[in-house]
Amino acid sequence: MSIRIRKAIVLCTGILVFALGFQYCMDHTSSEQTYQPDSKAASLLRQSREAFRKFDYKSALLLADSAEHYDPDWPDVHYVRGLILDKLSQLEASREAYQAALTREPDFPGVRFNLGNVMYRDKQYRDALQYYQQALDRYDREKAGFRAADILLNMGMAYDQLGVRDSAVWAYERVMAVDDSCASAYMLLAREYQNDGEINKALELARTALELRPDDPNYHYTVGSLYYQLGEFERAVRHLSTTLSQHSWDYRAHHTLGQTLMRMGREEDGQKFLVRADTLRNRLSDIVALEQEALDKPNNMMLWANLGRELARIGNDPEAIRVMHRALALDPGNIALLNNLAYLEIRTGDTTRAIRRFRTILKQDPSRTGIWSNLAVTLTRAGSLKAARHAWEQVLKAYPDDSLALAYLKKLR
Repeated sequence: MSIRIRKAIVLCTGILVFALGFQYCMDHTSSEQTYQPDSKAASLLRQSREAFRKFDYKSALLLADSAEHYDPDWPDVHYVRGLILDKLSQLEASREAYQAALTREPDFPGVRFNLGNVMYRDKQYRDALQYYQQALDRYDREKAGFRAADILLNMGMAYDQLGVRDSAVWAYERVMAVDDSCASAYMLLAREYQNDGEINKALELARTALELRPDDPNYHYTVGSLYYQLGEFERAVRHLSTTLSQHSWDYRAHHTLGQTLMRMGREEDGQKFLVRADTLRNRLSDIVALEQEALDKPNNMMLWANLGRELARIGNDPEAIRVMHRALALDPGNIALLNNLAYLEIRTGDTTRAIRRFRTILKQDPSRTGIWSNLAVTLTRAGSLKAARHAWEQVLKAYPDDSLALAYLKKLR
């Protein structure tokens, strides 16, 4: 498997790193007993945090910058800027902001852990491990809102990236010792054993992970692939089919299921999955190139929007939504992005959020009849009939003969 395709798996199937266990200390503050911030800066930073929680990273950064103007010595300002810049994939700037927080308050809770994560994302794994170790050494003192198991899990992944298997296994086993309910640790350790060819041991650990997280399609894939390696094809088919029922874009599951069916003598069925796997693999290769371009130019909204659109095309709606949020953070009022996000949210069953987005668009521009129509259909299907009637009436104001609006209104009366 090529390096490019391996990267595609990480991005498009959510199988490693962030989906499995990557944790952040998200919302801590320095001690107010040690520092009293300027009141204007405090107000602006509260607004920044609120914008951050709403995924409006552009506004959050502007507000944090304003807070820094009023009180540049306040550690919290730099910490929040670090969080926002990290979300915007501006990793060097994020690191500098976190370092500025530490310079002003060496005991700021959680900063070292987050710095480790920034270094990990920047593929500086040895530096990441240094920060994780510092966070672990200070864990009892800081009580920063994350668990020692989170640090150890991330350390294990960093060791794995460096190819230091024994240390990765040590870290995952320590996670399990302090938290025997951490599914990610069992699964990551299972993959270490799978890579070493210890399939029975890997299956035992993977099944434990699946028991702890029975609805995870990635876990079903790993268990299914292990059953395939052991020649237990019926069980493999069951788990691989579960993966594809939720992650139709996972080319690995298509490929392994195809191979399994071929081994069972179901060659025609198996060939269909293998052909689909090849098609998806080619698309994922293109998506990896788009992702890298977006990471290289993290402030380019169109690159993130294009990446989100391509992810949606292969059916990876959860990842498409995440990427579209990144694009929207760079241009919060962009109507096309809001509309695309609403469609994706409808596809994933989140009609409440989709309705909210359509209404946000209409507040900006109530003349958009197409959005009124989209809102009306969504409200009708959601059972909000009074609001749906109002939306359909707005459509008819612009297009009195619109057959769809007339038909729906007739049913709603």
